[in-house]
Amino acid sequence: MSDQVTQTVVDGALPDAVAALLAPLLGADGVYFVPIRHHSPACAWALQHLLRDVQPAAILIEGPDDLTHLLPLLQHTQTRTPVALLCQARRQRKVKDAEGPDADRPDADQPPVVEQGAPAQETRSSFFPLCDYSPEWVALRTGGALGVPVAWIDLPWRDKAWDREGTDGNAPPGNKSHDTARSQMEERYFAHSAYLQAMAQRMGCVDHQDLWDRLFELRAPSHLVNWQQFFTDVFCWCAMARQDYEQEVLEAELSLPRERHMAAHISRWRKEVNGPIVVVTGGFHTPELLRSWKTTAAARKPTEKSSLEDPTAWLIRYSFERLDALNGYSAGMPSPGYYQQVWDSLQAASSEGGNPFANVALDCLTRFAQQTRTQDQFDPVSTALVHAAALQAQRLADLRGNAGPGRQDLLDAMRSCFVKGAMDDGTRGFTADVRALLGGSRMGDVPPSTGSPPLIEDARRLARAAGIRLDDSTARVARLDLYRKPSHRQRSRFFHAMAYLDTGLAQWQMGPDFLGNSRLNVLFLKSGEQLGHLW
Repeated sequence: MSDQVTQTVVDGALPDAVAALLAPLLGADGVYFVPIRHHSPACAWALQHLLRDVQPAAILIEGPDDLTHLLPLLQHTQTRTPVALLCQARRQRKVKDAEGPDADRPDADQPPVVEQGAPAQETRSSFFPLCDYSPEWVALRTGGALGVPVAWIDLPWRDKAWDREGTDGNAPPGNKSHDTARSQMEERYFAHSAYLQAMAQRMGCVDHQDLWDRLFELRAPSHLVNWQQFFTDVFCWCAMARQDYEQEVLEAELSLPRERHMAAHISRWRKEVNGPIVVVTGGFHTPELLRSWKTTAAARKPTEKSSLEDPTAWLIRYSFERLDALNGYSAGMPSPGYYQQVWDSLQAASSEGGNPFANVALDCLTRFAQQTRTQDQFDPVSTALVHAAALQAQRLADLRGNAGPGRQDLLDAMRSCFVKGAMDDGTRGFTADVRALLGGSRMGDVPPSTGSPPLIEDARRLARAAGIRLDDSTARVARLDLYRKPSHRQRSRFFHAMAYLDTGLAQWQMGPDFLGNSRLNVLFLKSGEQLGHLW
C-alpha cells in the first residue's frame, strides 16, 4: 500500500525543488529530519521505530527553547497525558497617539499613553499540548529512556507572543483578539491548502482530515514499521501543501524566522554531538530546514536556568475536550478519544496481532450500544445492529482501500445502521452522543513538583478526600444524602466551596436550600459535577 500512497500523494511528479530534498531527508550528514503532523498516532508509531533503529545521540524537537527547564517534568514518571505547557507573556499596551518606530517601546522617552479605561498591560497566552500519541511526547520520553539529550529548538515563546498583531493566530488578519489563548502547534496551512483540497475532492474525501486518515493513519502496522517510506510520504504531503504559500507570507507570519532559529540550533548540535541527530518538527517546516541548516550560523548554547526563574510557564493538566479539533483546536485531530484507542490498539497489536482498526471500531460500536441501553433510550441499539454496523464499517474500509475501518468508515456505518428516521429523532441526540463517545473525557496529571499554586493543590487534596474523581471531564450528577451520611455532607461542602470560588466544578440543581431556609425537609441534594476545570 505504501507505494500506492506515495504515487497518490505526488501524482507521479514532484517539483524539482521538492524532489531534490528527498535524498538528504533521512540520515544525510547524520541528521534525520522527521516531518510529523502534531497528535498523529501513525507519525508517533513510525517515530518509535525510527528512534529504536537509529539510536540517536541527540533529539531536537520543535518547541520554545526557553522552556527547556520544563523537560524534566515532562519526563517525570508521574506525568500522565494529556498535559500542556502554558505560557504567558505581558507587555505595556501600545501608545495610542504615538509616532515613530519607537512608539511601542515601554522605554520610550515619554511615558506610554493607553486608551482610557484599558489596563496598562496586555497579556498573551499559549498552550503546547501533548498526549500519548503526540510524536513530540514519544520523542522526549524515548530520549529520556535512552539517556540522550533532548532539546527544544523553536523561537522562545516571548518572541512569538506578539506575532500577527491584532489576530488570534487562527483568524484572518483584522479579526481583533482580546488576549485569546492559542496553540503553538497551528496547522491551518493544511486546511487552507488548495493542493490538498483538490486531492481530497479527487479521492472522494470529506475534508483534509479524512484525506490524511486515508493516506497515513490507516496504514497497516507492518507498513508503519517502514519509517523511511512513511516519513518520505509525509514529507511529500507537507512540501506540496507549502507550495501554496509565498515567501513574503511565510516571513510575515513568522514561519521563516522560526525556521532560521531552528536551523541555527541544528547547526550547533551537529558541531557539538558525535552520532546521529533526530530532528522532530512539523512537516510544514521540514523543507526549509533541509535547505538552510548547513548555511545558517550555529546558535549559541542557551544558559541553564531553573523553573523558578521563569514564573510565566507551567506544566498543567489538559483534557481530550480541549484537544479536539471539533472544539476549535487548530492543531488537533478530531475525536482524540478515538485516536487514543487506535494508539493503544497499535501498541497491543505489536504483541498480540489482529487488526487494530477493526478492534477499535467494534469496541466503539459496542460501547455506544451499551450507552443507549443505560440511558433507557426510546430505540436502543441492539446487538444485531452492532454486528451490521461492524460489517458495514469493514466493507467501507475495503471499498476505500483502508487497512481497516477508520473514523469516517465508523461514522458512516453508525449513521447508516443506527439512525432509522431523522438524525436525532428518537435517538436522544445521536450526533452529540457519538461526538462525546469518540471525543473522550480523559484528563492528564502532573507531578507535585510542577509548582501548582497552593490553593489548587489544597482543592485537589480535598477532592480526593471527598471521593471526587478528577481523572476525566465527564459531567455527572451527584445525589447526596445530607442528613444521614457524613461523607456526603463533606462532598456537599466541597461543591459549595468550589461554587463560591467560581471554578465551574459543580452546579447545584435541587435539594434543601439552607441559605434561603427552604425545602429543609428534603433529604437529598443533587449537584451536577463538571469535573475537568480544576487544574
